Amino acid sequence: MALLNLRFEPITADTLATAYALKRATVVDNTGDAAWLARILPNRDAYARYVAHCQALGPAAAVLVYDGDTLVGNVDVGAYRPDPTVGYMFNIYITPAARGRGLGALLDDYAHQTLGAWGFRHLRLRTFGANTATRRFYDARGYTFLENAELGMVVLGREIRAPAANT
Repeated sequence: MALLNLRFEPITADTLATAYALKRATVVDNTGDAAWLARILPNRDAYARYVAHCQALGPAAAVLVYDGDTLVGNVDVGAYRPDPTVGYMFNIYITPAARGRGLGALLDDYAHQTLGAWGFRHLRLRTFGANTATRRFYDARGYTFLENAELGMVVLGREIRAPAANT
């Protein structure tokens, strides 16, 4: 099934519960470990603070992604905490039913365009080192391994191309 009517909606107070449920599904889907989520985002209030941190740059930094009226994923970006001159992709998640349709590339492009428009020229992200499908995806998109991180994660990075000038 092709993506027909893709739209990006900033997470708001009205959609926070939906976004948090999706985040919980993301973590369980990627780790198989619901306890892992309790360590990083133990409740909806902690998630609201996370969204506010992302959206400090603008509402486009934490969005839910819909195909028509169907929620198909989300993407969260912001500044990299150890080096705020570097953009950071906190999360890309695609619902199982929406996978295999090129949405991952579109969300990655969204992250690059959003961060690039805010002046970032480098992007970092973390992913689980054992998640070979995700690693293959990011390798094919030009990301390189930068370092090992805690909890079996790895840090990957890529240069952000400057936005095209309007002519």
